[in-house]
Amino acid sequence: GDHDLQVKLDRAVGFLEKGNQVKFVLQMRGRERKYTDRWREKLEDVVDELEEQLERDLQVVSDPQSQGWKITTIVEPG
Repeated sequence: GDHDLQVKLDRAVGFLEKGNQVKFVLQMRGRERKYTDRWREKLEDVVDELEEQLERDLQVVSDPQSQGWKITTIVEPG
């Protein structure tokens, strides 16, 4: 949900402001695995939202990658 995502983004902002890396993991279930491109776009949107909240650029250490039932990406302060 939107509120759950906002809570995760707020926590990520705290970690990034301290200079730490943040790893995002999306767990796919059932037929969601068929639409991995959609979930990669969702992770890219999350990174864009973080940049807006921090008002600075982030460096993407690891582009969104599919690893079985998970899609992950890692970002750090730029």
